[in-house]
Amino acid sequence: MDKKVVIITGSTRGLGLAMAKKFLAMGHNVVINGTSKESVANTLAYLTDYKKQIAFFAGSVALPHTHKKLLEAALDKFQGVDIWINNAGIPQPYDYLVNLNDETIVNITQTNVAGVILGTKAALKHFISQNKGAIWNINGFGSDGDMKPRLTVYGTTKRAVDYFTRASFKENKDQYPWLTIGTINPGMIKTQFLTKSLEGVDTETIEQNIAFNAIFASAAQDIAEKIVPQILAAPKGFSHLRYMSLPMVLSRLYKARKILKKMK
Repeated sequence: MDKKVVIITGSTRGLGLAMAKKFLAMGHNVVINGTSKESVANTLAYLTDYKKQIAFFAGSVALPHTHKKLLEAALDKFQGVDIWINNAGIPQPYDYLVNLNDETIVNITQTNVAGVILGTKAALKHFISQNKGAIWNINGFGSDGDMKPRLTVYGTTKRAVDYFTRASFKENKDQYPWLTIGTINPGMIKTQFLTKSLEGVDTETIEQNIAFNAIFASAAQDIAEKIVPQILAAPKGFSHLRYMSLPMVLSRLYKARKILKKMK
């Protein structure tokens, strides 16, 4: 097996953690990242069986310093990096723009957009030095242009990530034909990410969203089980990886028909 070194931002919970565990279980090396030392320490304890395959750094992806340190951690322990996954992201409180405080808006946009841009830049600069590498950015609600009230800021950030990833590929494809770059659409994920955004919302809306999420959201480990092998097998050039196939979508839509009628 060709053992890879993978940097995954936001890998102390949710999909990031599930992908990290899947890569580790397959024998690859992973650099773990979370915003706090406590979250990273908890993750290292959880993944203790793989400690020889793990490097780490705690820090916000909104800061250029964090990406520099993630790269240094990978080079110090594993002498290289093959795959960089910009996964870190924070949700929007399920509320209208006028009700969001300015700090929340800044945090969401800096993490979800600036964090991806800074991570891509750091990865690309290193990959150019070795003439190989793959960069993956996580899509989410809004990336395909869908709009929903009370998710305006979050949806905007994911639309920006999709544009940025495609533009980055177009900008670099001729000069660096060895580059793999792409987006990953995991669909809805059963994590605290979904429930946290509903804090303070009326009971009826919460019940509708929980019922909707119960049908359309998937377990992070199930998504990682399918997506990680696709990441490893992706060809050079641009790729868009998607967890939910058309048959899966249609099947879940059929099950959700009653819920969808109530939400009209």
